[in-house]
Amino acid sequence: MNAGHDDKNNAKYDEIINMEYKGSKRKNKMSREGRAAQFAPFAALTGFDDAIREAGKGFVAFLVASAVILSLLGGALGGGRKSISADSEEPFFTDVIDSGKFWFEPVYWGASNGIVMGYNDGTFGPGKQCTRAQMVTFIWRLAGKPEPSNKDNPFSDVKSSDYYYKACLWGSENGIVMGYNDGTFRPGNRCLRNQAVTFLWRFAGCPEPSSAESPFKDVKESDYFYKAVLWGSEMKIVAGYPEEGLFKPKGDCLRRQMVTFLHKFAKLALDGKIKTILSAAGLKADGSYNKDLMDDARNVEAPKMSSSMSVQNGLKIFWKAVDGYEVRYNVYRKTGSGEWKKIAEVTGTSYVDKDAKEETSYSYKVTATVCKGTESKDSNVLADVVYDKVNSYYSGFTDYCIGLMDTKGNDYSDGHTLVKYYEKPYLITDENGSFAGDGGVFMYLSKVVPYKTGASLSGMDCLGLQTFLARSYFKINLTQSRSQYKAGREISIDELRPGDLLCADPGYNPDHGYTYMYCGKDPDTGYDLVMTTNKRHGKLYMLYFDVAKFVADDDKCLRRITK
Repeated sequence: MNAGHDDKNNAKYDEIINMEYKGSKRKNKMSREGRAAQFAPFAALTGFDDAIREAGKGFVAFLVASAVILSLLGGALGGGRKSISADSEEPFFTDVIDSGKFWFEPVYWGASNGIVMGYNDGTFGPGKQCTRAQMVTFIWRLAGKPEPSNKDNPFSDVKSSDYYYKACLWGSENGIVMGYNDGTFRPGNRCLRNQAVTFLWRFAGCPEPSSAESPFKDVKESDYFYKAVLWGSEMKIVAGYPEEGLFKPKGDCLRRQMVTFLHKFAKLALDGKIKTILSAAGLKADGSYNKDLMDDARNVEAPKMSSSMSVQNGLKIFWKAVDGYEVRYNVYRKTGSGEWKKIAEVTGTSYVDKDAKEETSYSYKVTATVCKGTESKDSNVLADVVYDKVNSYYSGFTDYCIGLMDTKGNDYSDGHTLVKYYEKPYLITDENGSFAGDGGVFMYLSKVVPYKTGASLSGMDCLGLQTFLARSYFKINLTQSRSQYKAGREISIDELRPGDLLCADPGYNPDHGYTYMYCGKDPDTGYDLVMTTNKRHGKLYMLYFDVAKFVADDDKCLRRITK
């Protein structure tokens, strides 16, 4: 089992495949097995493939899911490009190919020594969070995978079948890791920066730092990690954020940071500057990687332009990501004389042209480069794109809705943006690019606003949410009843803008009318976004949605409540 996966994936997948069905009244509810097949491609890319197979076990969906998983995994790695696993003699990760990154050498050193491993899709995940289970496992491997002498398990949440079982027992009996007062280890918890440096300090035998004065404003003498941070800083294992004078002890230890800490620690130990229980036998000081695959990865195919949209700051264009590598995209715009001019170089899959003029037609194309590789061929051309100036009054509504997801002021700066299931959603589409599956899939799920009858932050139901949004943002009084489908005036899909209602007429569901409020398009993907809530999920949530398919049903309509 790879250290990068945890049981939370299965639970998260269960939430996805069990979410409320939003199909037409003339369709049957999609089965669990059918949904397993529908989400197979996304599962293959994110580690849910075990849950897919379990959900579709013994059914035709299992065969479909397995086939799609295999085909998609092949495509995700570059159409036949071979992936070498991390425990081979020459490891290779599709997302670690830039030798200029500080974690490049540490990653391949760790992989070459069998200390760190990647994911089943051929990636290392340098930006992913490191868990407590992963950190103790990496240290245990660095020590040569010693057998724990004590077979008594001190942690109630660590099982003998867990990949980190021996590492936890060994780490506990050597005083490297400790659990919590309730007898748990909490292996799936994020490994914080203060925990990571403390584990390494204990691994080194808890040496006394030469200085008693902290170089960081946020590390106090009363902190349990005080000596560990001072020692780590003196040994140049950790650097903190010197420009701010901070260590940020409760910040995440990302996988790229973790492997860099380990690499520095190991080099000091091999040089005799750290006395530790480290077994240096067979440990290589340098890493290696598959040079042929690395060279191949640095030459990529042309991207594919997908769509455009007018946003508050300009004209935004989108394209599909190339492979799984860290790619730089070169954006070109055609000039008035018909020549192509490079206007930007970005790492994401979208770009806002802030120089776009209102009611003016533009043409764009992009190319891709990886590290020092050659520039790819040109993409297809997104031609005759017109910029329509967006009213900021409406464009800010989407951000407002996302902000409502957490009314308690929780800090999500560490990357936990509410519960964002889909970084890049996989949605089944037909040949016209329309959704072929259910009406929508989760983007954000609130953690704090409960579902109950009402229209306030202390709780709201489906219709109450629309009443609250209309009142709080647009200063409009909207009735909190199923008669919302009569509010304002009916509009066409071409007129649709944030704040409009997607309504189901009474005949659609005689027992319970419902509405969505349109939030505009997701700035990262260009997909429609709607906001709603219901009793089943018990929270507010935002969906990727197919508005065109929704209004194609005779029992549904779009309503404009704003002026």
